[in-house]
Amino acid sequence: MSMRLAERDRLERELGRLPIDQRAVMVLHFYFDLPLTEAALILDIPVGTAKSRLHRGLTTLRGSIGAEPEATPNGGSGAPERIA
Repeated sequence: MSMRLAERDRLERELGRLPIDQRAVMVLHFYFDLPLTEAALILDIPVGTAKSRLHRGLTTLRGSIGAEPEATPNGGSGAPERIA
């Protein structure tokens, strides 16, 4: 499996763990490329609520993706190699 595919699978897995209200805003905004105003209209919520759900979802995703160690093809730790 290529690293891009593995990264996409991981992102989708983590996205699926978000609460539905956060996930709905993120899918409409990022997958369907809708502005937050349209996403809010579709979900029948205020724009401010859409913004806060998007922010909370992104914060959660960044934390979970950064916290979970990645599997590497060579069995390494997932940490970037230091180049001198």
